[in-house]
Amino acid sequence: MIPGDAEATLDVRAVPDEDMDKLVADLTRLIDDPLVQIVRSAAGRPSAAAFGIDSEMFRALEKRRRQCFRVRSRYPPC
Repeated sequence: MIPGDAEATLDVRAVPDEDMDKLVADLTRLIDDPLVQIVRSAAGRPSAAAFGIDSEMFRALEKRRRQCFRVRSRYPPC
């Protein structure tokens, strides 16, 4: 027996400046089925500002990564 309807949930890990309206438009175009509806849920957490590789946050994360994994960075030093 084939069910009469189906539902899927996508958990999108977007970057802070991601254009979610464009993502929905792109998915709608790719799916190309008028019977499929894409409904955005409310944001699960507040937006956070992006930080660059020259930021204090990146340097702290990179330092800890080197301590934990003892591998060389693929990024140039700041």
